[in-house]
Amino acid sequence: MLEQVLTETQRDSVRQSMETKRETLRELQEKIRAARKTLMTAAFAEDYQEENVRAKALEVARLEADLTVIRLKAIAEVQPALSKEQLEKIMNPQPPRGPQPGSAGPRASRRAIRSPDGARKGDPQPQPPNPDPK
Repeated sequence: MLEQVLTETQRDSVRQSMETKRETLRELQEKIRAARKTLMTAAFAEDYQEENVRAKALEVARLEADLTVIRLKAIAEVQPALSKEQLEKIMNPQPPRGPQPGSAGPRASRRAIRSPDGARKGDPQPQPPNPDPK
């Protein structure tokens, strides 16, 4: 979405800013992966302890918040500065139109429609047995 709002010069500015933070971002992403693994281990432990799972989930959230802050700082420092119109588009994005990448699209909804007898819409109807098997 952001790519559609920024000018080419502004996109280059964001890229350069992110490039200077690459090592920090890489380390943070590694910490997030490790924290998620620890969270899942706690969540699926034989002795589930909600307090422990909550603490692990909060750690993942804290790390993801740090990552978000770094990314938003890069956008806030963009040069030339964002116009009022660009800020409006970023802060109030329009809902997406049509199927989105990664969505199942309109076919998925048709697959889920079933008749009262359990057959899916569009499935071939069963044929009655042939009484004269010659």
